[in-house]
Amino acid sequence: MSDSMIDVPAIPDLAFPPHWSVPQSLDEAKQRYRGWELKLGVNSDGEVGVRLDRTPHLLVVGGTGSGKGALVRSWLEQFRASLWTLILASDTGTGIAGYLSDGRSGSGLPAAGVVAHGLGTSPAGMSFVGSIVTAHRIMQDRQRVAVDAKWADPEGWDQYAPVVLVLDDIGVMRRKWGAQLPRAEQRAIESMITEILVLGRELRVHVVLVSQDARDVSVPATWSSNLLVKIAAARFSEMTAAKIFPDTDRHAARLAKNVGANGAGAFVASITDPNTGESRVEVLRSYLSYAPGCSWSNPALPSACAEHWPPFAAAVSDRVPRVYSRLGFKVEEPPDGETVDFDQFTVAELQALELVTLDMRGSSGKIVAAPEMAKYDPLSGHYVCRADDAGRARVPVFEI
Repeated sequence: MSDSMIDVPAIPDLAFPPHWSVPQSLDEAKQRYRGWELKLGVNSDGEVGVRLDRTPHLLVVGGTGSGKGALVRSWLEQFRASLWTLILASDTGTGIAGYLSDGRSGSGLPAAGVVAHGLGTSPAGMSFVGSIVTAHRIMQDRQRVAVDAKWADPEGWDQYAPVVLVLDDIGVMRRKWGAQLPRAEQRAIESMITEILVLGRELRVHVVLVSQDARDVSVPATWSSNLLVKIAAARFSEMTAAKIFPDTDRHAARLAKNVGANGAGAFVASITDPNTGESRVEVLRSYLSYAPGCSWSNPALPSACAEHWPPFAAAVSDRVPRVYSRLGFKVEEPPDGETVDFDQFTVAELQALELVTLDMRGSSGKIVAAPEMAKYDPLSGHYVCRADDAGRARVPVFEI
């Protein structure tokens, strides 16, 4: 059958999310986890969802302007609305900037649910690596007590707060590490991600990998085999199709080529059943969701955002309770006048650092930054890890 004869299911031109229900206690959120579905988007029949207690990790592939950032933010709002713990890592930070400052509440903290974040803007991107180390440490701590916990409570031993580690533009970061770090350091980073992908499901630690492409240099086969939900943006290459979809599913590849007519925000998902190994293909439209830092007055957005986003923000985003403290690395304070460049840490040194809580409950009962932890807080003016930029060239101001 020729590609032109394939009937591509119609999907909406635009989709706004429903108002997700928001539990107001952590116990309620933990109980909700089993059976909860992440809504990937909508197709011609309605919502397309996956149970992350069965298919725990996701891969999103798409180039610039494909809508993958909006797709991931629509998921982040679902995670936040279900009181998940968010650990965000981004090569530039532009895609997650709104989550790093909760401007609407005036708390001065990141959006509720975000416990750690890292950026890859420095030469070696070790802040990004720090996010991976944090998620890996959480998983290891849970793993250490898992056997005793199972013996003590066979049915309820795993009532952990769910964690999602988002690695944005992981392919860009892997190439950066390849150029800047020794091979042993690169292997250590990749090993942590592999361990989370293999062991994370039972310990409620999940990964969302986001990449511009699906080449092995970006997403190695050891990772891909543990990613049961793979999503590609419209108009991707045949090479990406071959990496995303099972070899035997030629229909999926044809769908992938034809769905390009639906433009940015259109995706093709391959969802594999963990029990049978069989996959299904879904053509879907991602939700255009409000997220922290977004403005419904932005003229670049569809005008319908001004109608749909304010009530969503009021009913969902602004109602997410702050139930977690942020986490930071306990870095020894240097002598007066010296700086600590976080980029100079090795992976092993980061893994050896103690993690500390950066926040506390204030006298009002609200969670606020703990003053005595300011030196470990990346958002504080007293943070001990300040890169020495004296030797780095700067572009002069050229607007005259």
